[in-house]
Amino acid sequence: MTWPKKRHFSIHRRLRKLLESAAPEEMVVDTGLAFRPLPEYELWAADVAVVSGKRWEDVDPEDNLRGAPELAVEVLSPSNSKSEMLDRQEICLANGCLEFWIVDPKRWRIQVAFSGRPPVTSGPGQSTAIPLFGPAAAISVDAVFE
Repeated sequence: MTWPKKRHFSIHRRLRKLLESAAPEEMVVDTGLAFRPLPEYELWAADVAVVSGKRWEDVDPEDNLRGAPELAVEVLSPSNSKSEMLDRQEICLANGCLEFWIVDPKRWRIQVAFSGRPPVTSGPGQSTAIPLFGPAAAISVDAVFE
């Protein structure tokens, strides 16, 4: 597997900044957040993740987050397969994740999946809602990719 290119990391940084500016103060937003969705799973890392402040404070300093972050973002790389992303989405949503985002740099699209309801896809010129942050919270798709 190859390492992501600068564009990939630039998208991580922009997403982090956009999510931090939209997030309630008590939420923790970070890149590369390590978590273990289930005890028997290896350690995973979300490209960008959001965790409630209370939940973050409860994490043992010598451990990692147990369960998936409340919001997990995966930025697609050429090495990602559709089935890999769907598996990751399903596992995260079944283990604490409320919103799972798949960010597609080639198509300038963001797909947000939720547990028990259809995903929502936003593209160029649109905004992506962030229900976790409240009814009015959203970020511009264009701002993620510019």
